[in-house]
Amino acid sequence: MNGTVAENQKTRLVAGDILRRAAERFPDRHAFTFLDATGKEEQISYRDLNEQVNRAANALSEKGIQKGDRVVAVGRNSPEFVIMAFAAMKLGAWITPLNFMLNSAELARLIEAARPAAIFAAGDSIETVRAGDWPAEEVNVLI
Repeated sequence: MNGTVAENQKTRLVAGDILRRAAERFPDRHAFTFLDATGKEEQISYRDLNEQVNRAANALSEKGIQKGDRVVAVGRNSPEFVIMAFAAMKLGAWITPLNFMLNSAELARLIEAARPAAIFAAGDSIETVRAGDWPAEEVNVLI
């Protein structure tokens, strides 16, 4: 093995590690900028994002989400969506984003095909997900 391959194997990252390493290296840099509900520009640092993601990952873990599980996410691009995606990745779960413009029947078909351990909804997608008939014993609905 040449030195480059050996070094890569020692420093491999899973997707969930990317944020942790960014928070360690650049804690006060802006991870992203978004508009809040009033249209005001807000920014979140890598440190704050990592802390919020860790809390969300712990909450998912407490709900039984683990490596290899699928978490369906329904909602517009938002800080909550980013946090949930990174939280799932930190656990080794798969995030399955679905189009927020779908109705409950369309979502139901896709969710049935995905067989997720959890469904996450944010913003105006909450009512659409609440209107769905999800088997409570099989799927955690996170809103």
